[in-house]
Amino acid sequence: MNASLVPVPTVLLGPATTGIGSPRAELCPEGNHWRVVWTDPTGARVQAVAPLAAGSWTPPVPVPEAEAVLVASAEAGTDGFLASARHQGNHIALRSGRRVPGVQPLFPGAGLVVCRAGAAGWTDLAFADDPPDGEIFSAAVSVVADDVLAVYLVSDGRGGAMCRALRFSLATVRPVASHWRDLPDFPLQPGVAAVMAGVNGGALIAAGGANFPDLPPWEGGVKKTYDEIFALPAGATAWQPAGRLSEPRAYAAMVSVPEGVLAIGGENAAGFFQDVVWLNWDGRQVTTKPGPALPEPVASPVAAVLGRKVYLAGGYAPGPPRVSTTSFLCLDLANTSAGW
Repeated sequence: MNASLVPVPTVLLGPATTGIGSPRAELCPEGNHWRVVWTDPTGARVQAVAPLAAGSWTPPVPVPEAEAVLVASAEAGTDGFLASARHQGNHIALRSGRRVPGVQPLFPGAGLVVCRAGAAGWTDLAFADDPPDGEIFSAAVSVVADDVLAVYLVSDGRGGAMCRALRFSLATVRPVASHWRDLPDFPLQPGVAAVMAGVNGGALIAAGGANFPDLPPWEGGVKKTYDEIFALPAGATAWQPAGRLSEPRAYAAMVSVPEGVLAIGGENAAGFFQDVVWLNWDGRQVTTKPGPALPEPVASPVAAVLGRKVYLAGGYAPGPPRVSTTSFLCLDLANTSAGW
């Protein structure tokens, strides 16, 4: 039975140093609080305490001298795991999901992933809701009933380290809802990323997108962007070709509204897009027409609809270097001639 993958917010406990002892995750003697012990940049062992399931962590304080040596509650990691702890005959383990250039990535892209490891392999359960590019130096995990505490030392990006903590309940893992169902495989192989998708006229529309058709990126593959449009009408058992875009495009923001599917911005190998495209299913093919252009080109923004207004936020401005924007725009669907 598959489990849903839970994003878990993490807490910064304090600055840390590496190479002088690993962090520890353990239960306090009274049995209702977690304790984390790590080494700060001065070389002193410090600790922070928090309730098992929820509640704030205390600021770091020196470890009492009488408790300078603590019994570890987690085992050293094996089989590629950073750390592991026993739980109901199996192991709860931590692994890194860090994306490293030149190395095949694992899903999900996250600094730290909590998984259940057993004789038949491992299953991802949760991941740290942190940027996925921080190097993890060391980690520890402890499990009490269904409560999991993971602590780890991660690069701060400036040559130092931070101690972070993640609390997670195994009771939050739920089977994937039974109402999910598979749709027909997409025609482009091995699949596409950043496809422009939406629903109009009872059909699922998928246009453009990008992939690495020959070699994966970590083996030097070259990205290709597509202009094909496909449609999956209601009840259909296969995707059907439904037209082409004016040029290849991917990484646009998408919203589905009664007027059609709106593709906003995007990019291809030649550059970024400033224009906006309407996609509509007429029962046989997808028609395209221009919408209100953006004030400036943008790729990978996010869009949402509230009432009769489309809101567009963020994204990347043309580079290099690739820089995130701070723009926040609105389009009134009742008055599109006014523009963004």
